[in-house]
Amino acid sequence: MTDYTAEQKQIVEEILSIKHTDYYRVLKVDKSANDVEIKKSYRKLAIKLHPDKNKHPKASEAFKVIAKAFEILGDNSKRKMYDMTGSDPDSRSGGGNGGNGFAAGSGFQGFPQGFQGFQGFPQGAGMGGGFNDDLFNMLFNMGAGGNNGFSFQFGGNGMNGMGDNGFFFTNPGMNARRRANQQHRTNRRNGQNQQQQQEGPKWLATLIQFIPLLIIFFSMFMNFLSGGSDSYNFRSNSKQFHGKPPVYQYTKFDKYEIERLTPKYNIPYYIDENTLNDFNGRKDSESELSGLDKYVENKYIEQLQFGCKREMNYKKDLIDGAKGILFNDWETIKKAESMELPHCQRLEDLNLL
Repeated sequence: MTDYTAEQKQIVEEILSIKHTDYYRVLKVDKSANDVEIKKSYRKLAIKLHPDKNKHPKASEAFKVIAKAFEILGDNSKRKMYDMTGSDPDSRSGGGNGGNGFAAGSGFQGFPQGFQGFQGFPQGAGMGGGFNDDLFNMLFNMGAGGNNGFSFQFGGNGMNGMGDNGFFFTNPGMNARRRANQQHRTNRRNGQNQQQQQEGPKWLATLIQFIPLLIIFFSMFMNFLSGGSDSYNFRSNSKQFHGKPPVYQYTKFDKYEIERLTPKYNIPYYIDENTLNDFNGRKDSESELSGLDKYVENKYIEQLQFGCKREMNYKKDLIDGAKGILFNDWETIKKAESMELPHCQRLEDLNLL
């Protein structure tokens, strides 16, 4: 007897049958899905696939697939790159120790007793092509305060420590006076910063307390001017539905399997049976369902317009960034100009662009 149900087996096999880089299909969302819809779909799948809940032998593998999909689609910059290329953005990241790097603690010939490495630095950490900015700042003491470098030791009378201004050489004993002066300057800077913070304008603190109220009033005012497209009483051509908009999907998924079409553009969307029963139990059910259809259509077009604007801005940024003072990166410009804009294309198909 197996420890998992037929439903658990089905969801595992379904996820593993999808191409792992087809992240939208993996998370069962549209390309126009917003962040909230992506997070909600991921949570549902995670509950069904987590190895603690699903004892199928491949549940862990399926869980990693949806986790990777959420990692890409849940990050705006990674999602933009994925939408443009259709491949995993992380797969193109560079790194490694490079061909010319050397590892800490491996010994460096030519110094007395060998080069002892960086204290506090992991063994084998390279200084080749994959060397990043954080390590660079840390190694060359360019971080905040200038006191985050490592200490070196070359044999018996080597150089020890890294100060605010780079390397300094000492005899076997550290220059205590120099260290004391450095500490004094650091303490003085910290004291000045603390004093400036304490003497800040009191009116600013008072204003900050009222910022949440100002935001609330501003949102209410803007919602009033816009007619409240997300209000609890949506009206369109004398048709309406009352109450908060129900949950719906643009793709058939799970319990959302009752299909409806929007009035003007025949865009399919799906609601669950409980939502339909709720509308059917109302006095003017047909009128309210028609109002819901119009509301969903407006929201769909809004998402397309937002996505198209985001795609066009990204394309423009790529082209502008490839244009230099002395020369242009024509390969990047050509790639950006031929880049597909799926949201804009959908608007064009609907004769809205």
